[in-house]
Amino acid sequence: MSITGLPKKGRDKKEILAELYACRKDDPDYEAGRLWSLVYHLSDEHTDFLKEAYESSFSSNGLNPTAFKSLKHLENEVVRITAGLDHG
Repeated sequence: MSITGLPKKGRDKKEILAELYACRKDDPDYEAGRLWSLVYHLSDEHTDFLKEAYESSFSSNGLNPTAFKSLKHLENEVVRITAGLDHG
């Protein structure tokens, strides 16, 4: 399906997910091995953890750190760690 603009009405989530999975049909099967550096898959357990961590804040707007202090804290941690790695 080729989309040329925004639809006039929303689509069913099952239809959207089916389209997303169909788009992946020719992607490599990274879980079968023999593919490195192109994926970030360690294990299903790790993937479940990453999904849970993402879901804990995915609706928060990181562009407003005054409202979402937790995201500002995480941003500061990333900057501090990166500065340390770069001897900043």
